[in-house]
Amino acid sequence: YRSDCKRRHCCWPQSQPQTSPAYSTGRSTQQSAPSGEPCTQGAFSGPIVKDKIYYRVSGSYKKSDGLFYNITNEKAPDFYDDYSGRAQFYFNVSDNFKVTLSGQHNNINGGGLYYHIPPNGETTVDPNQIDDVVATSDVLGQAFLKNLFAFAKLEYEFEKMKLQSVTSYN
Repeated sequence: YRSDCKRRHCCWPQSQPQTSPAYSTGRSTQQSAPSGEPCTQGAFSGPIVKDKIYYRVSGSYKKSDGLFYNITNEKAPDFYDDYSGRAQFYFNVSDNFKVTLSGQHNNINGGGLYYHIPPNGETTVDPNQIDDVVATSDVLGQAFLKNLFAFAKLEYEFEKMKLQSVTSYN
């Protein structure tokens, strides 16, 4: 465990609400963790055409050089880069017909997870003793996730029932 890290997961909640003349609302942050690692996130929503078409977009970027330091290969085994984005559109086509379209993309690259076996043969590790954990493997793990998710929902309200169709891709 690197003592200079202080569990520095980024994006502390210090953001300013944003509004535009088109009745949109949103919030964004762009800041760094105490270690200087970048973190940006934001979400904005509002009408495109009042009472007919609405949007919502959000995204984030986080980066960390890791919490642990490997003394064998002199690298942090638990680094990561995380890019994520999402968009949603809602169409109020008529009083009876509504359409929702949504999509999300994630791109996450990172190091491997470190597994520690306690030297005393115990089956658990006391979290207060984390400073004693030393990573010594010479293999630098890597994990990645790339995901695209999209869906469309169509709703039509009849006099006594609602017909709904949901189609998704992942």
